[in-house]
Amino acid sequence: MKDITLGFLSKTLNMDNEQLAELLYKKSDEGALTDEVNENALSELLRLDAERVQKLKPDTKTFFDNGYRKAQAEIAGQWEKKLREKFGVDPDGSAQGDALLDSIKAAFADTQTKPEKIKAHPEYIALEAQLRKQAEELKAEFEAEIQKRDQTYQREQTWGKVSGEIRTALKSLNPILPQDQAKADRMLELFVNTHFRDFEYQPDGNGGFVVMKDGQRVENQHGHVKALQDLVRETADSVFEFQAQKRAGNAGNSGGNGGATVNLKFGSETDYYKARQEAAGNPARLAEIAAAWRAQQTAGAN
Repeated sequence: MKDITLGFLSKTLNMDNEQLAELLYKKSDEGALTDEVNENALSELLRLDAERVQKLKPDTKTFFDNGYRKAQAEIAGQWEKKLREKFGVDPDGSAQGDALLDSIKAAFADTQTKPEKIKAHPEYIALEAQLRKQAEELKAEFEAEIQKRDQTYQREQTWGKVSGEIRTALKSLNPILPQDQAKADRMLELFVNTHFRDFEYQPDGNGGFVVMKDGQRVENQHGHVKALQDLVRETADSVFEFQAQKRAGNAGNSGGNGGATVNLKFGSETDYYKARQEAAGNPARLAEIAAAWRAQQTAGAN
């Protein structure tokens, strides 16, 4: 698993395994790398990932300028080709721009046809309108692509902030996680990406975010906007069990279960699940119910 983790991070962050190992794992007194994860490993990985996302922002001005110049050259080439065919001049295609107009003027000198009259010709006007329309369509296409890239960048920036808030909100609920830090981090990452990546998030003007789904804000049963912290709590309740909360003034009466308040009795497993259903939305109460059930099962086994 260690090799898989290093391999994945190496590809994602564009760093070699040796650099990542130095970052993630502690060293022994002899200076050799151990399997113990550094306390700041997660924050360092998040920092490196944020730097990677920052580099995703495209140079839209250069992209637009180069693409638009190319489009102008293609349109000008098409225009000049049709002018040569229409007026039968410059068969080798060497004349361009004003030089091509001069060739047309020279070809019609005997009939006293001037460039001004050529530009007033109905076919010339129709051709000019057609090429102008093509230029506008290409410009609109490039501007749409630039807007799309900017939106993608903004979404990634917003997600970086939102995912951090989700982790903080989840940890505040004291979910029961693996003792191994690397496993705990992977479980948190899986929870965040599985349950919250498909939402959209808009700043609420107060430093937080409004959760959106299919263009509509996510609301509670009363029609009020649902806070991100509430959505995290409801989702976490269906995924995790939580550590039992300690009751103030009861630290000296732990009863051998780490200070958790366990004063519930269940006649059957059905009673246990009924109690959980009644406490839905209250993580602290759910934690007490789970702790009481485990204690009762342990006592019955003994």
